[in-house]
Amino acid sequence: MVNPNHHKLRTNPQEIADFLLDELTKKVPPWKPGFEKSFVRSFPHNAATNRSYGGWFNVFVLMLTMRALRTSDGGFLTELQAEKLGVKINSDAIPNVITYSDGVSRFQKSYCVYSVVQTTGFERMPTPIHLWDPNTRAEDTIKRSGARIMHDRSLDVPHYDFYDDLIIVPNRDRFCDSGSYYRVVLHELAHWTGHSSRLDRELREVSWDTAGRAREELRAEIASYLLGLEFGIGHDLGQNLAYLDHWKGFLVSNIEEIQDAVAAAMKICRFIKKFDRVSKQPKNRKPAQPVAAAL
Repeated sequence: MVNPNHHKLRTNPQEIADFLLDELTKKVPPWKPGFEKSFVRSFPHNAATNRSYGGWFNVFVLMLTMRALRTSDGGFLTELQAEKLGVKINSDAIPNVITYSDGVSRFQKSYCVYSVVQTTGFERMPTPIHLWDPNTRAEDTIKRSGARIMHDRSLDVPHYDFYDDLIIVPNRDRFCDSGSYYRVVLHELAHWTGHSSRLDRELREVSWDTAGRAREELRAEIASYLLGLEFGIGHDLGQNLAYLDHWKGFLVSNIEEIQDAVAAAMKICRFIKKFDRVSKQPKNRKPAQPVAAAL
């Protein structure tokens, strides 16, 4: 049995801020649509149930662990789940502590989880999560959202019009590939969730040249980044690079700014994923026989 006391709380808000800025500004991952069966789901999730982890701090602690382990696989297991699946946790594995609140006490339950690359004998079972075409999934989610989208051949700057409740983007043939198109639309869909009839983020009061606008862009950027991981289409900072100086100030200023930005982004993701058929698929998993891990 691995001793959970070996865990060291090495994550702090500054580390998360630096990680987030680095992730948002790096180039789009080099994968391309069409290889969906070999795609490894990168959003932190329970590898036994396929459920995404919640809580902004939990998610980023696990993403930092993935970076330290140099893996793009976002799967994690508890010791009990590993035992039930016939999977052995490596003796040198350091667990990550994730916490959940019941709404009364701040942290009611804590769990030690291990990355699947810290185990031997883990076999990922085929599930709908891993068998979709990323672009088809994005297209279906966008259509099911009911968002009104107008394509304009001459448009240079995609945007969401709050007053008309309308997403306006260039024609599809203006994009270098389909992934670029869906990344842009998902970013604008994140803004779309802020309408007063949805998550009501008071976008009427936000102007293009204010810190408030930069905060809204940061929320949408983090949301599109997380959705890119979940859907497998990657992330591209694109036109929002202009807001980077504002973001740096927000993210390094205090813990509340980080928490507000990421919590709002995850709320956006949850709203959009309501229209995603794949994440609504049954998440039951049968125990697997121990085999050599293929990761």
